[in-house]
Amino acid sequence: MDFHLEMEAAKYEAQGTPPAASARLAKREFGNTTRVREEVRDAHGLAWWDDLWQDIRFAVRSIRRSPGFHALLIGTLVLGIGLTTVIVSVVDAIMLRPGPYVDVAHTVNLGERRADGSVDVDLRPTAYDLWQGQPSVFDATAWYDIRGAEYRGPTAPESLIASQVSPDFFPILRAPAFRGRTFQPGDIDSGAGSLAVVSYSFWRVRLQGDLNAIGRTLVFDGMPHTLIGVMPADFGYPERRTEVWFLTARKAPHDGALSFIGHIRTDLVTAQLAVDNVGRILAPEHEWLKDFRWALAPFPVRRLNPDVVLGLKVLAAAAFCVLLIACVNGANLLLFRGVTRRREFAVRLALGSGRWRLVRLVLVESLGLAAVAGSLAILLSFVGVATVAHSIPIDFTWTSFHDIEVSRRVLAFTGILSLATGALFGCLPALRAGRADAQVFRLGRLAGGARHRGSLRHALVGGEIAFSAALLLAAGLFVHSFLRLTSVRPGIDVARLLALHVGMSSSRFPDSASRRSFLGRLEEALTRTPGVVGITLAAGLPPMSGGLRFAEHIEVEGDTPPAGQPGIIPNTAVDVDYFRTVGTPILLGRSFTQADVRDPARPVIVDPDFARWLWPERSPIGRRFRFSSTEGWLTVVGVAADAKLFGPDDRQGRFELYYPADPHEFQGEIAIGIRSAGDPRLLLEPIQSLMRRFDPVMPVWSISTLEDEFGAAVSKPRFLTDLVLGFATTALSLMLIGLYGVLSYSVSERTGEIGLRLALGANPHGIIALFMRQGSVVIAVGVAVGLLLALAASRLIGSLLFGVTPYDPAIFTIVPCLIFGVSLLASFVAVRRASNVDPMTVLRVE
Repeated sequence: MDFHLEMEAAKYEAQGTPPAASARLAKREFGNTTRVREEVRDAHGLAWWDDLWQDIRFAVRSIRRSPGFHALLIGTLVLGIGLTTVIVSVVDAIMLRPGPYVDVAHTVNLGERRADGSVDVDLRPTAYDLWQGQPSVFDATAWYDIRGAEYRGPTAPESLIASQVSPDFFPILRAPAFRGRTFQPGDIDSGAGSLAVVSYSFWRVRLQGDLNAIGRTLVFDGMPHTLIGVMPADFGYPERRTEVWFLTARKAPHDGALSFIGHIRTDLVTAQLAVDNVGRILAPEHEWLKDFRWALAPFPVRRLNPDVVLGLKVLAAAAFCVLLIACVNGANLLLFRGVTRRREFAVRLALGSGRWRLVRLVLVESLGLAAVAGSLAILLSFVGVATVAHSIPIDFTWTSFHDIEVSRRVLAFTGILSLATGALFGCLPALRAGRADAQVFRLGRLAGGARHRGSLRHALVGGEIAFSAALLLAAGLFVHSFLRLTSVRPGIDVARLLALHVGMSSSRFPDSASRRSFLGRLEEALTRTPGVVGITLAAGLPPMSGGLRFAEHIEVEGDTPPAGQPGIIPNTAVDVDYFRTVGTPILLGRSFTQADVRDPARPVIVDPDFARWLWPERSPIGRRFRFSSTEGWLTVVGVAADAKLFGPDDRQGRFELYYPADPHEFQGEIAIGIRSAGDPRLLLEPIQSLMRRFDPVMPVWSISTLEDEFGAAVSKPRFLTDLVLGFATTALSLMLIGLYGVLSYSVSERTGEIGLRLALGANPHGIIALFMRQGSVVIAVGVAVGLLLALAASRLIGSLLFGVTPYDPAIFTIVPCLIFGVSLLASFVAVRRASNVDPMTVLRVE
């Protein structure tokens, strides 16, 4: 524009006109420069940017004028967005983020289809032999097994998480080594000896990142292993904490459960049909396959218990409920703000502003507030994720491929969520602003207030109450369930009992004589420790005892077994002092004796439930049973009290079985139960010092009190209960704030009406009762809808509850009454100022 003015003035100067006169003539010729600038700006499409910039600056000024109001609004949104971001970070790391593998479309896990539709990837070792030779389904198969390992480094021995794998494990996963190489199918046949592949963290920490580490000899479980490779930092399968992988022959190494992966030739649907066909052919040849349902699961399958998956979904749903309540609160606050700005909007309309301009103005304010809240929520989420990652139970994370963190994916999600939240809670106030009446500024407060009764705001608060009630009812069910779970008697005297777990490697103790000598001396040393009054050795101690015995086809001598086979039975091998030391009473029959260890009658001790199940009206003592026709008979010599071998919730099996054993024959990990005369925690340090002096190279896997062990056994329900209860409490707080705000604004909006009623002789208590009735209707409707939502959701969380029905009458009575009472109290606090209105002052203002 200035260039064109200068050129026009230069033309007049060239004709002899003075410079000042030339400039005036040029401006007169060119016309109104401001109008021209606006026309040019509109022609280039820049007007919207100027208007938007004006709206942004106006939003900033609005925040400065009422910082308290906007701080409350931003704080509400930060809570909702921040909590959602924390839970999304957990769910993303454990369930959603894919593993770092290639060709996942053709890599599958083979397992058994459970009743709930999930796939159990832990199978018998014999299953591998059945499927290894099935080229119609797989062109390659491999198995793996998670176990512990002892690493003997330059200092003290360490206990590690290891995995025993077949030669095809890494080739099937298409997982290359970071340094060196992985196992090859020919390593077994070439007689390469004991080989090992270690994790990146093992290489960085224990080998100090030695670039020449490949080829070194490392000692695991007392045996030398040649290091042939280091895996990348993002590889962690079958468990993220796996530190070392051992090469083992194709033959299954033990009778426990193994997991299988395979590379299919076709797509998953076609491969599943082929598996079904092969399964029908194999079933008549093997008794244990009679009711077995083979299934393929897409890789990488998380070895997550279905309850863990459901628990994560519950947490995600609870977090989104809190976010929704925060959005409703934000919408209500902006609606309140809109009531006070009615005259402003009316004036804007009267001066020619378009309705879309008003809508955009309110949306810009809400999106700006959401952006600020989202930024603060990200900062809050870093703290929250660190806290959750520190306290989350291992049940949730032991198969996760990634650390729980605020990743880039989560940051992008939070950014989109913040903008969506701003649009969600800002759309209603924006639409209300667009419907503003240009004549409102001419009306008094009595007329203006009469036209806005706040039915929309009451409906929003009713929705808040409904979601809060549903969350509180779910939290009540979890709390009641957790109290029931922690009240279960463990069946052993945990008050004065320590559990010491040590590793007995076959390299150091190759025969029973060496083990007998070592354990005998260790028992004697522990017995001489002041404060120790009893010692017992076992394959395991509650709440993680021994193992799980497959029991699909139990047979009873001379009788027909009852219907409904138990599937698996927790069991453990114990010495003759076990029951006396751990404090589990023998209810019927006798305890084990030393003669039972070699007795061909194979004596066992069972729990009362198992005895009642097999012999409901007879004494079980002396009766025999077996797990299949190919095994020998077992003779019951005693019935021991229920001792919760695998935790108080019985999810691993409702029965218990004990075998007599000579502990000197044990290999691998041995559990030593130590009975103390007083507080067992006082023995922790003395026993640790004793173990360091007694055998500096003996790996101590763990030492803890049985109270702490049983506390850890309920860490998953405790974690779920704490988080759901925290979300429910947050939702209740936000709901009460929203209810208080709605009723407070209703009172302030109808101040003129209240003044008129009082001037005409109305009772102040009647005024309060009027508003309380209005609030109580909203509360009652919200609680009723919340009850319906909770009833619908409680069926889904039934598997997470212990000893509590999804429709627990106590919870569904106490929680609604609590919500109704607290909400009425908040309503009374909000409306009680209605009785203090001075009618003369109000009428003068009106």
